[in-house]
Amino acid sequence: MKKLFTLAIIFLVVLVTKAQQPANAGFENWTTQTLYTEPNGYLSTNAWVYQSLGNGNVAQDPASFHGSFATRLTTVQTPNDTMFGALFIGTPGPNGIEGGIPYTDQPDSISGYVKYNLQPNDTAWFIVAFKNGGSMIAMSFKYF
Repeated sequence: MKKLFTLAIIFLVVLVTKAQQPANAGFENWTTQTLYTEPNGYLSTNAWVYQSLGNGNVAQDPASFHGSFATRLTTVQTPNDTMFGALFIGTPGPNGIEGGIPYTDQPDSISGYVKYNLQPNDTAWFIVAFKNGGSMIAMSFKYF
């Protein structure tokens, strides 16, 4: 029985240490930019929205599942259009998202907690893109 228990603990440690999370996965750390805050390790739509409206659409929210904070993403009306709230790990550009988190294993799952209150005919997306050598090789998404 002791060998089985030890094996189970070793197996769990391997599973836990193999899991890879983005930095600041709990949205606990934020940095104040000139006039808005950003979650550390992420690029948000705040800068683009701020240019049009004078405030951002990604904010720190105390209604978290774990820890002290969550992130609230809001779609806002700008003078010319609407702008969805978004967080990126990487930098959006003309050729897609550049950068990201290096990952050498084969992913088998992604988990998280989402609370949403969508307006009629609106959707929310969670998208993960996998790249090799800078070229996208796969994408997984969930929409609500």
